[in-house]
Amino acid sequence: MRLCGQETDYDDMARSATVIRVDDDGWVEFEHDGGMHRRWNHQPERLRRALAESPPDLVEVSLRWRLLKVYQSDLSRALVFSLGAAPSPCRS
Repeated sequence: MRLCGQETDYDDMARSATVIRVDDDGWVEFEHDGGMHRRWNHQPERLRRALAESPPDLVEVSLRWRLLKVYQSDLSRALVFSLGAAPSPCRS
């Protein structure tokens, strides 16, 4: 997360995205840079809650750093979610 925030290469920076849907099994579909993407997150309910409480234009994605950021409407903080190419077991 720290490295993503310090990124200076425009192609790798977190930029605006539109989340299309979040499935119960963790798959997240979103539009980013004119393309549709599908990634996996292990907390789909938490992600849906964050999206419901945030304006849709306050979502950013970094594909390089595999992060999705959901900002609060007052921009005071962002919740950050990891994005995987495939499901992975969660560690306890």
